[in-house]
Formats: sequence, C-alpha cells, structure tokens
Amino acid sequence: RATPRSDWKDGEHAILPMHPMPRFKHYLRAKHLRQLPVPPRGLGAAQLGFSLIELVIVIVILGVLSAIVGSFIVRPVQGYLSTVARGELVDATDNALSRMGRDVRHALPNSVRVAANGLSLELIPATAGGWYFQDAATNSARRLSFGGLDTDGFEVMGPGVDLRYGQHLVFHTPGKVGAEFNAYAATDSVASNRRPYIGATATSVNRIDTSNWAVLPEAARAAPFRFWVVDPPVSYHCDVLAGTLTRFTHYGFNTSQISPPSGGRSAILATGVTDCRFSYTASAVAARAGLVSMALTLSATTP
Repeated sequence: RATPRSDWKDGEHAILPMHPMPRFKHYLRAKHLRQLPVPPRGLGAAQLGFSLIELVIVIVILGVLSAIVGSFIVRPVQGYLSTVARGELVDATDNALSRMGRDVRHALPNSVRVAANGLSLELIPATAGGWYFQDAATNSARRLSFGGLDTDGFEVMGPGVDLRYGQHLVFHTPGKVGAEFNAYAATDSVASNRRPYIGATATSVNRIDTSNWAVLPEAARAAPFRFWVVDPPVSYHCDVLAGTLTRFTHYGFNTSQISPPSGGRSAILATGVTDCRFSYTASAVAARAGLVSMALTLSATTP
C-alpha cells in the first residue's frame, strides 16, 4: 500500500510489500481433512480379502444348511404330489367302473361273457323292448311265427318302440349264453335267437318287417313273449403290459368271444393299469339275472 510522508513532494508515494497469509489457516484446513489408510507394502504386510479355504468352508456350511432346510420342504411337497396323484387315480378308476357298470345295467339279459383269462368282458347293449302277440285269437298277420317263415311281419303289443337301422331284435333269453340260444350267433343260424331290423330309423314303430328273416326256432317262443332291441356288442379289455383299459364298439357279432376284438372303434378308459379281473356268475334263481364282478388296480409314479 502507499503512505504519504510530509517531506515528500506532492504526488509521491512509497510502495511497501504485502504480508503473506498466515500459515496456521492452511494448517487448520489440512487438520480437518480425513486421511485414507495406506495399505502396507512388503512381504510381511497383512493380506486383505478371503482365502480359498475360507471359501470352501462357507460353501460346505451353506450345503449343510440347504440339506437341513430341504428335508423339511421335500417331504411336504412329496406328500402333496402323492395326494394329488392318488386323487387322480381314484377318479380314473371310478369313471372306468361307472362306465362299465352303466353298460352292464343296460345289457341284454344273459348276454355277458368273460374271457378265460378274466381280462375281457363282452356284452350286448339293449336300448328298448316290447311284446309280441301269440294268442290264438289274434289275427295271424299280427302274430309272430316260430318254426316257419314269417313273411308278413308282426305287430308290437302296446306302445311302439324306437328303432334304428342296423339294430337287432332278440327273442327269449332263458339262461347263460350258449345254454339254449346264442344271441352272438349268426342270424341265419338255428341256434340264434337274434334277427336284424331291416326298416328305417323311426320312433314308436308298431309293425316290424320280417320278410327276409330266417326261421325262428320253435323253442324261442316263450312267455311272456317279449323281445329286446339291441346294438352291436361292446367289449372291455385290460392290457396289463401296456397298462390300459380299452372299450371296443362297432366290431360286430362273433359266435365265440375274441379277446380283444378286432376292427370297429376303441377308446382308452384308463391308463396305469397294473391289475384287472372280470367275472360273471349266472343266477340260479332268476333266469334273467347275474352277478358281474370287476376289479381294477391303477398306479402312478410321483417325483
């Protein structure tokens, strides 16, 4: 800065040097700064991080903990999966047995037959039934003839029946298949009590054409003079090796049972079959009754 003096002339000034900033201010600033540690150098210096042994120990501990926790989780999950699988097996078995039971209940009396190995069951499903005239006072055109050709047909007693083209009529089913008449035998055989329906599909049919029928045996005439309308046979076959239960339809009539039948249509009702048995016992009291037994075992593998 410039300071005037009394002995100086007007306009003259002296320039003095400026004092430097005090150093203690820089010291205070540096003192409050945080210094980062500097890692030591050299062979004897301490190492930072973790070693391979420590890593292995941690992995082992985590593995043990995972195994302990997993033991508490796996069992409940396995139990849940087993319960679900068991429920599905019960449903599949119930559906299969219900389907077979429905067919058996609607089967032609004494048409059930079982293969010798017990793995196949066959029956003839009945869809309707009616009665025919046989009294002497009835006009011959209305009566059904036995022991001779019937070319003029017969009249249904009472309400008409629903018929489809391709169905058959069966007369008199007194006992076990083959005992007296075999509904599975060919329609032109004297041992058969079955004849084809040759008319068009219709409801409430009151008169049935018999012009191309073979002669019905005299023994097929029996009270209460009833007939049944039937569809082609249905078979159930268990293949234990393949683990399936299959329903067969539309394969036609065979005099002897074929296990399993060939041709027609088939549908798998159940899988996972490990055991299957069918049996049929004719009733000694009721001529048109019998007992069908079915045993079905299914299994499945769960994780």
